[in-house]
Amino acid sequence: IGAIEDWKEPAAREQRNWDRNMAKLKAYKEAHGHTNKPQRDGRFGKWVHNKIIEYRKPSHGSLTSARVAELEELGVAKDWQSGRQRADAWFAMAKELEDYRDGPGEGSCSIPKREGETDAHRKLRNWVNTQKKNLKKPDHGNITHERMDRLEEIGALAQWGVDTWMTQYSK
Repeated sequence: IGAIEDWKEPAAREQRNWDRNMAKLKAYKEAHGHTNKPQRDGRFGKWVHNKIIEYRKPSHGSLTSARVAELEELGVAKDWQSGRQRADAWFAMAKELEDYRDGPGEGSCSIPKREGETDAHRKLRNWVNTQKKNLKKPDHGNITHERMDRLEEIGALAQWGVDTWMTQYSK
């Protein structure tokens, strides 16, 4: 019987650790708006980093389906995407901007706030605003050359008043 109790204790301890760290992760998200706790921030940061690694593995690695569901309910799916998934999502939004420009935007790459707007319209408007903010940062924030080329191709950079090295060069 003692062996069974010894076997149960580590599982109970591990569950308490999970519950404690999930409470911290929820509080972190409330305070910061995301779940990407820096790894360098002690044990909790390392715990989050390890969960990100497991989450990105096929079938979410060693995470149980219940824990994956708990993490996804918190919103980690977007925060913990791999770099390729984030790039794919970025280019999908650029395509939505292009479709908007060619359709209801009537040539415009600016997305106005609308009364009763759909979630898709709000998401696109927020994405565009994020790109505009990044473009105002030194070296255009985190917008890569590939992304700059795509925004220029769509016509967004010219409409948003962004000078690229090419427009600077041609002046």
